Amino acid sequence: MPPIFKRFARFLLLILANFALFAALYLGAAWLLGNTTANETRTPSHKQNIAIFIVSNGVHSDIVLPMRHDVFDWHSQVNPQDTAGGTQTQAQYIGIGWGDRGFYLNTPTWADLTASTALKAAFGLNGSALHISYHAQAPTPSEHVVQLHISETEYRQLLNEILPTFQRDEHGKTRLIAHHHYGSNDAFYEANGRYSLLNTCNTWTNARLKNSQLPAVKWTPFAHHIVQHHHNREK
Repeated sequence: MPPIFKRFARFLLLILANFALFAALYLGAAWLLGNTTANETRTPSHKQNIAIFIVSNGVHSDIVLPMRHDVFDWHSQVNPQDTAGGTQTQAQYIGIGWGDRGFYLNTPTWADLTASTALKAAFGLNGSALHISYHAQAPTPSEHVVQLHISETEYRQLLNEILPTFQRDEHGKTRLIAHHHYGSNDAFYEANGRYSLLNTCNTWTNARLKNSQLPAVKWTPFAHHIVQHHHNREK
């Protein structure tokens, strides 16, 4: 084999070895930290009377909150009429998910995913967006849906974690991404932060809970760890 091909083969093997090492470290850290509880000392309270939900589709997770409550009214931040259907004024709950802007807007289904979109998302080359969905009723707890009762103080802490994620215009209004929808009951908004392999949509969800002193795990890029953690707490 000519020397140039030998050098290329060694270079290729080095790349593959480094990739395998990174993948092993990444998955190992996700397993370890995703199974390590955060905020174990949270004290139960009879005043934990606000129901919120963590909803997963197996890959992505949303935080679902009351659309209107004495503590906060989401109509002050978003407009349900910005949905494709424009008829979500009776929505009782709002679902909030954060993620890569290009992935969100260019991949309405998995069949639309391209290598370019995936690589840009993985390495934080795009901006981010918030996906807002409106629900006529509370999600039903299931394998992929967990319900959590929190206090008004905890809800305010959670709001303080979520609201700064919205980008705002010079008047302090959230910035709608017009004409982008998955269905008739959702809309997208410009967001702060950058998605990457280390800061995924599920990392965002978990961090919002953890930073609000709510039950969470130390760190995870996967929806499974968030949902499973809460199911384990219920046992």
